[in-house]
Amino acid sequence: MTGLIIKMITCPLLIYIFDLLSPYVRYDSLYQVIIVGLVLAIVGHVTELSFLDRGAFWVNNALDFTITFFIVYFSQFILYNSFVTYGAAMSIALILSVLEALLHLYLIRSGKTKKGDY
Repeated sequence: MTGLIIKMITCPLLIYIFDLLSPYVRYDSLYQVIIVGLVLAIVGHVTELSFLDRGAFWVNNALDFTITFFIVYFSQFILYNSFVTYGAAMSIALILSVLEALLHLYLIRSGKTKKGDY
């Protein structure tokens, strides 16, 4: 559960920061940023539950990067009046993957990768 709580804060916050600072990421309203961030958090948590273990650290990080890229990039086609370039989606996915890797290291080292400890 620790990973989900951290993700539910960091994912929307990262999307919001990119929306404010980058001309290549535009969401029409704050609820769109929150929706994309929460979808990223929930999907990331599900992949952690499914794949994260001591032997699957890099596989999970690569999967998180790929999923994050696709969710962010294709959100522009689902959410009204939003715009995300290919490069911006790649940048968001890269930064979020680094943050996810740090979170995964924390979860693995603290022993919270067992299914009942999330």
